[in-house]
Amino acid sequence: MLRGDQAEHLHEYVNATERVAAQSRDRFIASIDNAEVRRFSQLGHDWNASAIIDAEIVAGDLTAQIQVLLRRATCRTKARREFEPHLFIGTNAVSDEDKLRLAIMVKIIAESSNSPCSGGVVVTPDGKSQRVALAPIALQLNQILGVLRSWVVSLPDETPIILNDHCPICPFRAQCLRKAEQEDNLTLLDRMTPKLLQKYHKKGIFTINQLSYLFRPRKTRRRGAHASTAFSFELQALALRTRKIYLHHTPSVPSHDVELFLDIEGLPDRDFQYLIGVVVCRGSDVACHSFWANSPDDEANVFRSLLEIAAEHPTAPIYHYGSYERKALDRASKKHGLELAQVQERLVNVNPLIYGKVYFPRRSNSLKALGDFVGATWNNADASGLNSIAWRLEWEATNETRFQDRIVAYNLDDCHALRRLVCELRSVGAAATLRMDVDFSDRPKQHSTLAGTSIHDSLEGILESAHAEYGKNRIGIGRRKTRSTTGRKGPGALKGHIGYKRIIPSKANRTVRVRRRVKCPVNNTHVLTAKSELAQYTVVDIAFSKGGCRKTVTKLVGKYSFCPRCNRRLPPPSFHKQNGFLFGRCFRAWAVYQRISLRLPYHVICQVIDDQFQEYVTPASIVKFVSAVSEQYGSTERELLRRILSSPFIHVDETKLSIQGTTHYVWVLTDGSHVAFKLTETREATLLRSMLDDYAGVLVTDFYGGYDAFQCRQQKCLVHLIRDLNDDLWKNPFNQELEEFVGSVKDLLVPVIDDVHRFGLKRHFLRKHERSVNQFYKNAIDDHRYECEITARFQKRFVRYRESLFRFLSEDGIPWNNNMGERAIRHLAVQRKISGSFYKRVAPHYLRLLAINQTCRFQMKSFLRFLLSGQKDVDQFKDRRRKKASRAVTPRQNDAL
Repeated sequence: MLRGDQAEHLHEYVNATERVAAQSRDRFIASIDNAEVRRFSQLGHDWNASAIIDAEIVAGDLTAQIQVLLRRATCRTKARREFEPHLFIGTNAVSDEDKLRLAIMVKIIAESSNSPCSGGVVVTPDGKSQRVALAPIALQLNQILGVLRSWVVSLPDETPIILNDHCPICPFRAQCLRKAEQEDNLTLLDRMTPKLLQKYHKKGIFTINQLSYLFRPRKTRRRGAHASTAFSFELQALALRTRKIYLHHTPSVPSHDVELFLDIEGLPDRDFQYLIGVVVCRGSDVACHSFWANSPDDEANVFRSLLEIAAEHPTAPIYHYGSYERKALDRASKKHGLELAQVQERLVNVNPLIYGKVYFPRRSNSLKALGDFVGATWNNADASGLNSIAWRLEWEATNETRFQDRIVAYNLDDCHALRRLVCELRSVGAAATLRMDVDFSDRPKQHSTLAGTSIHDSLEGILESAHAEYGKNRIGIGRRKTRSTTGRKGPGALKGHIGYKRIIPSKANRTVRVRRRVKCPVNNTHVLTAKSELAQYTVVDIAFSKGGCRKTVTKLVGKYSFCPRCNRRLPPPSFHKQNGFLFGRCFRAWAVYQRISLRLPYHVICQVIDDQFQEYVTPASIVKFVSAVSEQYGSTERELLRRILSSPFIHVDETKLSIQGTTHYVWVLTDGSHVAFKLTETREATLLRSMLDDYAGVLVTDFYGGYDAFQCRQQKCLVHLIRDLNDDLWKNPFNQELEEFVGSVKDLLVPVIDDVHRFGLKRHFLRKHERSVNQFYKNAIDDHRYECEITARFQKRFVRYRESLFRFLSEDGIPWNNNMGERAIRHLAVQRKISGSFYKRVAPHYLRLLAINQTCRFQMKSFLRFLLSGQKDVDQFKDRRRKKASRAVTPRQNDAL
């Protein structure tokens, strides 16, 4: 219970939702036959009523105030233990907190009656009921109760302040915020998670001021046009300490004659948008529009009014802040059948222009925090999104216009704050180099006087002159070397430079006469006539033998053919088989082998070709070799994937890959004999989930949460689990609870792994350990509360993956680790360290050839010989390797050696 002064500070949103919940409860009770309803205080020992209201159940040190206890409809003649608690809430969406509130009621009923109670019912204002089972959240509930009981025994003198999403509706918010500001607490920063907080605490960082000194400007790499930017808490803290705006990317917001600023208010749990505010700016003229919906029936008219405003200004951009407006428009378009495409195409979300790119000296990137920085004001100091919902509920209950006026004023204030914020972004982008309150994160400004600038220029000139190729060793003090800005960037030399033209070898090792073309490639019915003129095509290739390889130059000679209808002169068909390359198939295969299998950089391959074969090749030519060879093996990639999907188990793993500065993800699938790679722009497993929808085998994965959505059976990698347990035990060597837990896991796994090494992955020999697994869960996992956060985290992992951790005990041939997947992707990880970044058009070709290379490696076959053979099926390819000598060497032979 709260004290009187604390109850006064309860958030309006809580009061409003509790009132709605009370009305829902009264309607529910009114729907029950009065003859069967009893108040708890009137029961005595008579529990034959069908419904009990205002019950107070006590079980040991726990007490629950239950609004309605209803006997299950199928068990009206049963005892008291068949009653189910009903929880009434003020929103149509059931939250995790609501489930926890109901779960504690269920637990108290079960303990007080000494009989099982499986769950309860949550009732929403729209009259819908949702049954909640106790089992899925029993572990979380026991942990919370354990902490509360420990506080009852010995309440800590000082609890740590951690601000989170629950704070806006907490009655102690003002006290915690005041104390956090005194401490300069890290949780004052928005998006600060407990995991990050623990990370900084381990480094000895406990305040925002300390955090600001962790930021170090780093040299920015070349990024792609759509490169994602991570948020930096260190830079945010630096902005707060220096009171400056820091730019990671300079904002660029174009100016228009007419601009619209949009804000939508709604009730998310009802999917009801009841207010749209639009501010129209034409130069210095500002017009405000508000469209209000009294009921869901008026919602379509509100969006039609928005369409009319947008149609009046067809070229004006529509600015909004956050993703709520776009989602609301998408839902309204589907719900009411409105053509909102003209509005959606012009939406400009301002939040991505700021997040991770522009750091204002504020603790949060919310519109209210940034609006306060740029000078925006709100008519109501307590205005917020939650309060607007509370005011709407109050208006629906009382129909008082003052609540409607508050919401409309708050909505327009948000639009004006957004307008000021966009103007500030334009100002920052245009005058970033001139404003003293703006700085750059990667290259901080260096301020100097005019005399100091002259000194810096002279000294930098001396430093530049020390370069080995500077102006032919000339020193020019006082002059800064100016670079020409007329030359274009990109491939090729600047205008005026000597162009490069390859010299075709004049001498050939052999000359091969080829047949002329007989029929026209456009129309096979056209017969071609022979020309007396000879066509020539030179091919530089590599000939391989048992002793090594050598360069060969072959000249193809044949007659031209002429098509009278097409009026074209056509060379022999053998020329087209070369695809325009001077270098032959074996030469290209050898270069691809150097790149894919040996991981040599492009310039190193060019140098090797020059040293060994006296041929000049550019890195761009090697890239073309990779693409051309890859296109020939598209069918091979499809066949590898088909065989992987038909195997009884598949190893899956993923890793990051930089594509021109933008982070992409590479997924590997392998069955131990075949390998396939897939490239995606995000870490979402949507592509793999669609591929594995009909897969009937077992998926061997790590503990990444994206795999949990897969429908097929899974085996989690125990190596990852053991590694995590071992690492945390090394970091916490004196944690007795963690040591005992890890010891129990060790006692479980060691006999299992010993039998795997002894008998293999055979269910006949491993299923006996299922009893040990059940005993381990009974002794160390189920209904067991751990004080240590690390141990509790591992406990949750064991509960969540109970079936998939030990799948290999009940099925034959299922690996207990994902080492094969990591082995398949390790080659790419090494190449990533060498190359740093890939080009988007080359990466798919590289991954296709790498999959074939890894498949050859897993099957103990030579990747180079496979490319030289011209075959497309790796499984059918027979690698004739020289057998290794294994016979013993005699003493006489040893002396001869």
